[in-house]
Amino acid sequence: MLLFFLSGFSGLIYQSAWSQQLGLVFGSTELAIAAVLASYMGGLAFGATLIGRFLNRIKSPIKVYAIIEILIAISALLVPFLLDWVSDLYSMIYASDELTSIDSGFAIIYLIGSFLVLLIPTSLMGATLPILSRFVVRSDNNIGNKVGLLYSINTFGACLGALFSAFLLLPYLGLLNTILVAVFINGLIFVVGILIFKNKSVDESISSYSQKFALKNKWMLIMMLVSGSVSLAYEVMWTRLLSQILGGSLYSFGVMLFVFLLGIALGASVGSWLCKKNKSTILFISVQIGIGLSFLLSLYWADYLTNIKLTSDFGTVKYVFEGLRLGLLTLLPGALFIGATFPLAIHITAKDYRTSGMVAASIYSWNTVGAIFGAILMGFYLLPNFGFANSTKILFFVSIFIAMTVAILSKKSYGLTALLSSLILVVIWLPMEDPIKLLRTSALSHTVQNGEIKYLGIGGSATVMLLDNGADMRLLSNGLPESSIQINGARIGSYHLANWLSILPVMAHSEAESMLIVGLGAGLTLSAVPQSIKNIDVVELEQEVIEANRSLSDYRGVDPLLDNRLKLHHNDARNALKNSSQMFDIIVSQPSHPWTAGASNLYTREFFSLIKSRLN
Repeated sequence: MLLFFLSGFSGLIYQSAWSQQLGLVFGSTELAIAAVLASYMGGLAFGATLIGRFLNRIKSPIKVYAIIEILIAISALLVPFLLDWVSDLYSMIYASDELTSIDSGFAIIYLIGSFLVLLIPTSLMGATLPILSRFVVRSDNNIGNKVGLLYSINTFGACLGALFSAFLLLPYLGLLNTILVAVFINGLIFVVGILIFKNKSVDESISSYSQKFALKNKWMLIMMLVSGSVSLAYEVMWTRLLSQILGGSLYSFGVMLFVFLLGIALGASVGSWLCKKNKSTILFISVQIGIGLSFLLSLYWADYLTNIKLTSDFGTVKYVFEGLRLGLLTLLPGALFIGATFPLAIHITAKDYRTSGMVAASIYSWNTVGAIFGAILMGFYLLPNFGFANSTKILFFVSIFIAMTVAILSKKSYGLTALLSSLILVVIWLPMEDPIKLLRTSALSHTVQNGEIKYLGIGGSATVMLLDNGADMRLLSNGLPESSIQINGARIGSYHLANWLSILPVMAHSEAESMLIVGLGAGLTLSAVPQSIKNIDVVELEQEVIEANRSLSDYRGVDPLLDNRLKLHHNDARNALKNSSQMFDIIVSQPSHPWTAGASNLYTREFFSLIKSRLN
């Protein structure tokens, strides 16, 4: 248990560090982030599936587990070198004379590149739970209980790994040294596993059991796939919502991930204990209902979160506790139910204790594949098209559908099915709205922005809003006031300093003919570009910022997006410049606050070196 706790701890350190590294290679666009997530979790699922096929031939599971841990360490050391290779290859494939916009072709390259880089370490990680399940389960009475405890203790380790990575390791040690810490932990697990458990073996008669006959109630695999989709979809949605208050920094993501994983770990512990009650099917149905109801109620709480007074000392211990308080009200209840699904599903699906490892591998891999689909579905389809409230309703219906399907397939009471059907009808007619007050809140000042909403778009990386205050139109990105457009005759405000960002460099270099602007904002810098500039390129990370500006066409005196000198690109600026040889006379970099996700990479020494190399 202690070894697997450390394994979870190191696993989340790797995930945190690799996410940062892959973001530097592929950029911060929603397509790049989705591709990295899919490749990471796809590797876990692949590893679990692969090990499940010959698991019962392993006579010394702990020894194999220890060897896997040292192989994880070795392959993790190779990741930075492989990333450099993929980065160079990627730049060769997408080398261009001019800046380009992101498209689905990029996503395929991201997915292939990140999957190849992470395949070996993530596959090895995915194999660890099934192998240890093979070792710890020794009787039919503790199938779900022991596997659930393993899953729980590993997730507890992951909780602390997320917190340590965000607040200590990455800020103070940097990416490479953070990875070395995780490598050291893997090495420690290897040494202890080999020395202490070198003579531990399992019943060799188990080797006669094949995966083909390991499962009963095989429909549970489909249920866990769909349940995994719901779980990660909720995590994506609530990460977006809580970032409105906690912000988009490494610190806030660490806190949110900690809370979600803590709920799963605690839920798995409770689920493991409930497996002893021999009512796993009814309990699984109840847990699915609990997932739907808890997140439904959490959305009703969302606007009230703005009344909680929060610190501005980001990254401090106080900030962690306040983040935990927000998570307790929103993420934690649903995560508790999510965590309980895994041990209960194992208990329902395994024929006897001798098949527990293979069942754990199957359940884990199907659940993980479902999680990939859920994250992508929420980010690219549900939120942009249905918003937060209706997306929550849709996920609620899916959870109830899972509960109803399990009730029918396991031949439980028809009265239960009727009750669930009634619950669906109630929720269909239940009035729900997006938490607009929360979406108006600035994570930096913790103030709620006033004004009539003229535009609301939920994009891949930000929720973009236009508020009409009478004298001006304020542009918000995840609640942060980015810029404003004032009506003719209004008193000039501080945002018009943005005009000088394009005027001053032309005054300093009057012969300049080409300009690149990083970040569209409300188009103030673009609108002020002097006529002496012949060509203007603008790179904007969030498509919804572009759409919000287009919606202002009738409001402005002159629409800067109709400037015939303009070429507008939807892309990550660092990525666009890296893969282009286009040169400029002037480059104006005006991304969002460096504390926000996606923008922080544009406030680095490396980015300014890249900028310098693209100046004529």
